[in-house]
This record gives sequence, C-alpha cells and structure tokens, in this order.
Amino acid sequence: MRKLDVSKIMMILVAFMGVLELSVGKFIMAGIFFILAFAIYRNGGAGKYADKAMYEKETDAQNLTVEQLYDAFKDMETPIGRCWIGRHKAYTGDVLIWGPNGFKDCIVLGIQKNKAYIRCAARMDNITYPESERERFEAIIDTTDFEVTPARYSFFAGYKMMSVVLLDDIIHLVELLNSGINKVPAVLDPFNLYHYNSYDGIVFDSEGNSILNADYNTDGAILTLRDAYGSEMARVEATEEKDSYKLYADGEEFGSIAKEKSDNDRYVIMTEAGTFTANSFQAVNRAKLSLNYCITKDGETVAYTGCSAKIIFDDLGKTSNMVVCSLDDDYVVLYAAFQLLILNQYSWLR
Repeated sequence: MRKLDVSKIMMILVAFMGVLELSVGKFIMAGIFFILAFAIYRNGGAGKYADKAMYEKETDAQNLTVEQLYDAFKDMETPIGRCWIGRHKAYTGDVLIWGPNGFKDCIVLGIQKNKAYIRCAARMDNITYPESERERFEAIIDTTDFEVTPARYSFFAGYKMMSVVLLDDIIHLVELLNSGINKVPAVLDPFNLYHYNSYDGIVFDSEGNSILNADYNTDGAILTLRDAYGSEMARVEATEEKDSYKLYADGEEFGSIAKEKSDNDRYVIMTEAGTFTANSFQAVNRAKLSLNYCITKDGETVAYTGCSAKIIFDDLGKTSNMVVCSLDDDYVVLYAAFQLLILNQYSWLR
C-alpha cells in the first residue's frame, strides 16, 4: 500500500517557485513562497513539528504523583484497554501505559519535575513491562507477510486517529485532577468503526457488513446513500451558493450542509434532529489520514471522521478510503454523507 503525499508535493513545488523568484532577484516574492512552503511543511502533515504537537503534550502536575494518577485511571476503559504501570526510556521512574493493541497503539503518561508528559508511543522496544502485561505485546500484529486491504487499513487508520483523540482527552482529565476535580469516566472515547473505499463503493461496519451503498453524481445528486435493500437513506444536492448543500433523508428534505465563511475549515449541518458542526483537525500522519473532522451535535462530540483521497493497494490500484469513528450510532448515515461529500470535493487528488 502506498499513499500519494500531496503535502510534500505541494511543499516542493512552492519551494521551487521561491527558488525561481530568488534567481531573478524578486526577493520579497521568494520570501513569501519560502514561508508558504514552511507552513505547508509544518501544518500539512510533512514535518515533525505537526507530529510533535499532535503526539506529545504536557501540562502542570505539581499536585499529582504517578500513583495518584493510577488510582484515578485504573478502572477507566478505553478503546485500547485499561492503563497499567510500566517503564519507558523517555521517562524516569514508573509511567502509566494504555495499550498497546494489535496495531501498536499505545499511550504513555509520566510525571517529571511537576509536569505531566503524555505521548503516543510508536516504538515498543522503549517500553519495559511486567510479566502480567506480556500478552498485550504478544498480540501485536506481525506485518512481515501481512496483506493490507482497505478494511485492515481502515482499522489501522481509525485507531491511529482515535489514539490522538484519547491522548487529548486524557491530558484534559489530568489537568482537572491537578486542580482537584475528578471527572474520570468509567469509559473514555468508546467508538464503533465504519469504513468506505471507492473500489467497493460501500460503507461497511466493523464486522464487515455492508450498511450503505454510495453513488456519486446520479439523478442530479452529488451523493446518494442507499441501504443494503436499495432504499434511499440520504442524498446530498448542490445549491446555487458555493459550499452549500441540501441534505435529504428518506426522500424528504432533512436539512443543509454549509461551510462557514471564515478562516477555519468548519461546516455547519442544520437538520431536523439538531445542529451538527464539523471542525477540522490536523492530518494524522502515522495513518496517512487527512481531511479529518470532529463532528458535534448541539455541542457534544458524536463522531470523528477522516479519509485518504488516494491510496494505492497492491491488488486494487488507486482507491479512496474513509473512516468514521462513531460515538453515537444514531447518526451514522449523516456522518458518512458528510465525509463522503468532503471526499468528493477532493476528487481531483485521485
């Protein structure tokens, strides 16, 4: 499997334009191009700056110890299991560790000099674990002869995206604990995974069941979603206004999707079921996911979505992939309709 790295290509092209401008003495224009190239490098998924900001965080912890954190978190379930106490080469002393799962999703939390440091760990050889946790590491998938399919890639990508979400939510709980507020839930960020690939044209659930068939540009609609029996579940149509769409459910007008006129990549989805917003967040580089959104309903997070506009699988060729990590399955059709609409807007990348 290979992915077209659009960010790197754009960065190189913009930097090349800067060199051309510099060669003819246009220093101001050259500077603008170089700054733009660096911005793409930093924020578009190409550099370690974006990686560090996403995968490593810190906060004050002068009122906490690792033992206190363990007491607070030990019973909290997460998508990668409960925490345990181990060691990591980047830390002095004991740390809390969540995971790893089969895809090496692992979060490490430690305290040093009154600061809590948390990271999504990528290298398992940096971790020292007790015998009681050996089974976790033995369950890691051996990718030597592992065939990568759209479904397997989607699970990999979905868990990588949710690990970033989990890291953010854990560090927020640490901040609250440091302030004397214990709001640790019994379960943090539980989700169900749904995925789509353009080769099949189907949205699948985590068990591999077909739940939606997706058709683009049919009967005047940008996107039509039908269930396994052929009944229309949702339809998206363009309006005369740019970045504004009508949303239909079961053949009836259900609401609208509109991009906000601002510097932020943010959509507002007005429906009969409530107001949804979709706010973008950074590319998840380890999963080659971009065009990612956090979807909220009336202010409460209900899903995280992401996609890769172009991936090359050995047996299938070029495909587009989408993942939906749903925290509330009542609106899965809406999440899929929104993210597939976004994917269609970037069809020029395919």
